[in-house]
Amino acid sequence: MKTFATISIALGSYLLVSGLLFGETSPLLFAFFFPSSRLGLPYWKEFATFLVAIVGLSLLNPLRRYSLPIIFRLPIFVALSLLLPTLFIGAYADWERSKLIHQFKADHLDDHSFFRSIREAPAGAQFYLHAAALKGCVPYAWSYREMAFYKLRPNVAINVLPRGWREMCGIRFQP
Repeated sequence: MKTFATISIALGSYLLVSGLLFGETSPLLFAFFFPSSRLGLPYWKEFATFLVAIVGLSLLNPLRRYSLPIIFRLPIFVALSLLLPTLFIGAYADWERSKLIHQFKADHLDDHSFFRSIREAPAGAQFYLHAAALKGCVPYAWSYREMAFYKLRPNVAINVLPRGWREMCGIRFQP
């Protein structure tokens, strides 16, 4: 019964933290075990795995004496295993993105934080851009996979760019 309660509380902890961070209960931890190229940052998976290992060693080590019972340590481990890698990797991604965006020298820029992106981007119909830029009236969108801007086709740009940019540069649907 105690094992069931511990696992139930840990699952509740996972669902709560995942819902708060990502807006859904996507299985983030599976990203550590399956190949993924969704984020173009070097060593992000290794860093996240290292953080989870540190949290695990500090909370779940059976050789240490704890004042906190396992029924609470496991849910705390689950919550911190989601929270810490997401916060550190998100800050790292934001820092890299802002550095690369600055080097791009866009005429106009509309960007959002990594933390907003992980809540918005997984939606079915994609009308959300991590960042949008105009350079010489050529529209660009940011890719975390490539960690760079890519050119937007005009037929896509009309759906996602601010109206003022489209009017200023004459970006229209092209059949």
